Amino acid sequence: MTKSLIIRDQLSSPYFIFIRCKGELDDSNLLERFRQQKYQRAKHAPKPGLYTVLADDGEWTMLADSWHYTLWHRNSTRIAIEELATMYDVFTCSVGDSDESFDFLYYENEILIRKFVVEDPNYNGGSVTENYGSPLPRESEILASNSDQLKMVLKIARSLGIKTDYTEDELRIYVSP
Repeated sequence: MTKSLIIRDQLSSPYFIFIRCKGELDDSNLLERFRQQKYQRAKHAPKPGLYTVLADDGEWTMLADSWHYTLWHRNSTRIAIEELATMYDVFTCSVGDSDESFDFLYYENEILIRKFVVEDPNYNGGSVTENYGSPLPRESEILASNSDQLKMVLKIARSLGIKTDYTEDELRIYVSP
């Protein structure tokens, strides 16, 4: 059984990693860096199942996680992000599956310039647990909009010039064997 990954004109994922590598990293390189080298290209995401989605716009390359939070849960993902940030700008963002948790971080020119984390373990709206660096352009306005968390973090990504509105045809889906 398959499912569309685009819901209401937006790729549905709890965790995004955007790398400003200008096409220098191919899919196999990225999958290996994020310890998913055994994943195989597929036309559709399995339901249920583990998968990773890649796409790019020539400037930024996107990795999007499945709703199993496979990438998000791995400590090796944080290490890969830190390594990539020594060569490229990196923006990541995540949202909770049922609570109002969300976060984003942004490395620019090898430096972590922004990290913002809201945790909501008790399902009461959440509270800021990390607030490092100066707000990004339009960040305050976007956070004040009280949109759903996925819309907010992706609006912040777009404010940095990152493409987030991919179509099904632009997605490259890799599934776990």
